[in-house]
Amino acid sequence: PLLGARLSVPWPDAERTAAAPGAWREPLRQLDRSQQTWRQLGPVEHTVPAEAREAMQGRLRQALDRIEQPLDEVRRLAAAAREPLMGQAEALVAELGRPGAAPGAMSEALRRVRDLQAAWQEAARQIPLARPVETALWTRFKAATDAVYAKREAAFAEREAELSAHIAEREALLARLAGLDDNATPADMSRTLAEVEAAWRYAPDVPRGASAALETRFRAARAQ
Repeated sequence: PLLGARLSVPWPDAERTAAAPGAWREPLRQLDRSQQTWRQLGPVEHTVPAEAREAMQGRLRQALDRIEQPLDEVRRLAAAAREPLMGQAEALVAELGRPGAAPGAMSEALRRVRDLQAAWQEAARQIPLARPVETALWTRFKAATDAVYAKREAAFAEREAELSAHIAEREALLARLAGLDDNATPADMSRTLAEVEAAWRYAPDVPRGASAALETRFRAARAQ
């Protein structure tokens, strides 16, 4: 029954698949079910009379050859269709690695990566490739997308370090004001206050959450 029914259904050709990529999904499911059931029946040498084995194995080989020839071509085309997706992902990594990237480049790159991942998943659903090929292509694609996310994490870490340095700069100015005691002369106080006020005015911005607290502390230290 497996040879006469499931493996004898009409199989789409490469041209049909190009026009309707989902045409192979149901035939491939039938093939998988047939192969699983065939294996569950046990080894041919243990379950088929000796005089019938050669003929049955020959029929199986003929059925599979008729399926595998167009399937190999379809999978070749499907694998080739993945190449642009990998190329675009790798190009994003190169773009982010160039100095002087435009503002918003990271956000745009992440959006494009998500689009590429969605396109890859859809292609994988339409035409499953042979496992070694799928694994090799996915490894390369994932390496590129992971590199984009790694650059995002590095950019976040760099920004956090930069903001921490800006906070430390203002903390140092507050420490200068706090360091003035009753032994300081009015001239020393005036000079220090003028220098700190100027430095505070031109110091880099800090995160919004820390800005208000720092400003409050600065006004109190200046008034004191």
